Amino acid sequence: MTHEKASVLIVDDDLINIQVLTGLLEDDFQVIAARDGARALAIAASEPPPDLILLDILMPGMSGYDVCSRLKDNDDTRDIPVIFLSAMGDVGDELKGLELGAVDYVTKPISQPILLARIRTHLALNQARQRLRGISDNLLEGIVLVGMGDRLLFVNRPAIRIMGLNDSPKDLVGRHRERLFQLRRDDPSSLPWQDVIDHGATYVDSDTVFLSPSGKEITVSYGCSPLDTSEFGRAVIITFRDITAQKRVQFEAMLAARQAVVGHLAAGVAHEINTPAQFIASNLCYIEDGLNVLAGIIEAAKAVTEGAPGTPVFSDRLARLKEAVSNRRLASLLAEMPKAAADSRDGMDRIDHLVVAMKEFSRPGTTGRTATDINRAIMNTLAVSRSTWASVAEVKLELAPALPLVVCHASELGQVFINLILNAVQAIEASAERLPGQISIATRRSGDLVEIEVADTGGGVPPEIREQIFDPFFTTKPVGMGTGLGLAICHDVVAIKHGGSLVVGEGEGHGAVFTIRLPVGNIHDD
Repeated sequence: MTHEKASVLIVDDDLINIQVLTGLLEDDFQVIAARDGARALAIAASEPPPDLILLDILMPGMSGYDVCSRLKDNDDTRDIPVIFLSAMGDVGDELKGLELGAVDYVTKPISQPILLARIRTHLALNQARQRLRGISDNLLEGIVLVGMGDRLLFVNRPAIRIMGLNDSPKDLVGRHRERLFQLRRDDPSSLPWQDVIDHGATYVDSDTVFLSPSGKEITVSYGCSPLDTSEFGRAVIITFRDITAQKRVQFEAMLAARQAVVGHLAAGVAHEINTPAQFIASNLCYIEDGLNVLAGIIEAAKAVTEGAPGTPVFSDRLARLKEAVSNRRLASLLAEMPKAAADSRDGMDRIDHLVVAMKEFSRPGTTGRTATDINRAIMNTLAVSRSTWASVAEVKLELAPALPLVVCHASELGQVFINLILNAVQAIEASAERLPGQISIATRRSGDLVEIEVADTGGGVPPEIREQIFDPFFTTKPVGMGTGLGLAICHDVVAIKHGGSLVVGEGEGHGAVFTIRLPVGNIHDD
């Protein structure tokens, strides 16, 4: 397989020098020649451009320094490596050439081995740069280099594509960063990448919104890393990717999981409503029957008052009254009817609480955050999921009474609680322990965090899979028995949506304990 030779442009006003250099190079490279600066600039700007330029310094009219300066000022030619050739050996001359952007400096008389070695080295370096550029332009992530003054120093094509622009990278280099994107946030004066430049600390945000110059919003995950360069000084590399589709898939998966959970709970909710309704109906029948008995007694008592004392009729009615009052059911009715009424009120209270809890739990989520009573959210979750755990486990609550309101997506945290409770129920059912097991739920404030713990007496989570348990589609259940999305969704809601953490550890005995930590920045104290 043959490879096309790299092209080298020789720029020298001396024809003999051109002929000598051509003889040294023509076996290894395709040689092009220009005897003045204007011709050299025209050839460099043509298609295809030369791969490397050998440039003499002392030329009439436009010097080699002038030619190099104009090459580096042109976006189409600035990346062509330039090697200066000169009989001048002064260090100041060499430094001037390098400062203008030349990659090397070779003095005359020319040594062929040294010249060939340097040309090959700089061609290889330039090809490596081009490969890296090609790789960066074909990544899924946008890559941006931002320097002091918030200026763009490098932009790859995916960054431009993600932001929906039609510019080329060279159109944006040197421009203010806002020409490519802005960060949608409450305080635009405090930008993470400027802190990275100032302090050198890496910054990552897995879920935020960039704004294009047209105002289009793009949901991205991005990170900033410091970079010290000899050319630009302290700078920052910003890498980002569009997670709009991923967020949509996550939302759809979360919605599907939520609908599946609510559907699964519907039968249990119906059962929970039906059970108190049945004993309410039974008690009401009992009360009605008792009232009929009391009505007979009252009628008998009335009849007593209608008869005159001392008559035979009065004696007969008095006997009837005594018989009614001595009815053995009367004492029982007087004792049990108040209890029946109380049971009926308790049953109706349970129904009312269950309906309210179900409404709050299944309320459609909003795009904003609201101040939420975490303890109440947990109690609502327990109420609507009662049918899933009541026959499997006893629930032990240690809810901090002074827990502040947490500003959060309440419906999504409710989804987290229900998933953790159902996970605990399944763990207890799968264990070899006798039922009922125990689910312990505790809340507390710890420094700048609010903590929620859900522990169970199931079989626990083996240490070797704790790092994987929150991965999407990871499940220990048999094929067809689980999607592996429940805990992944929980982790996404807590860590991505709320900037908190969700970890699993070993509880007392051999069960598992899941700990949710929400940062104090999401807390609202009443």
